[in-house]
Amino acid sequence: MSEKPQNPHAADAPRSTSPPAGNAPPRKQRPLAPAHRDAGADAPAEPGMHIVDDDDAVIPDLAPERFASTSLYGAALPDSRAGGTRSLYFRRTMIPILLTCGLVFPALAVLWLSTDADHVVRRTGLWLPITLVAIGAIFLLLAVINMAQVKHLMRMTNAQAPMTNK
Repeated sequence: MSEKPQNPHAADAPRSTSPPAGNAPPRKQRPLAPAHRDAGADAPAEPGMHIVDDDDAVIPDLAPERFASTSLYGAALPDSRAGGTRSLYFRRTMIPILLTCGLVFPALAVLWLSTDADHVVRRTGLWLPITLVAIGAIFLLLAVINMAQVKHLMRMTNAQAPMTNK
């Protein structure tokens, strides 16, 4: 026959995580919330010395109409020609970067060829210097195309500017 527990709810009750009541002393539990301490208990005993918490007194009360809002000023609309990769500023910035990369990558390929045959870099294979030279050539080509476009855009900008020196 099967044995039934004495208390039918004993099997459903959560198990206690506390140690068995043996020779071990009972453990003290931390309170869930810190006890409220008197603010004056830590104050210095000297007369006239007291701490004033006036952080909020520094910020003046401003009227709601003084706050900046989009309803008063309107949102700034971005100029469609101002940013991105089509701007003259971006293109002029990219010219030295493309020229530098176009010269550095083939220089790295030459360094690869100048290393010893048993060097660890040589284990990558011949594809590495060929790829570096190809990428360098692409960067140089992009730099030349970009310089031509910037020159054309500068001429158009100067032609549209009104002549003030007469």
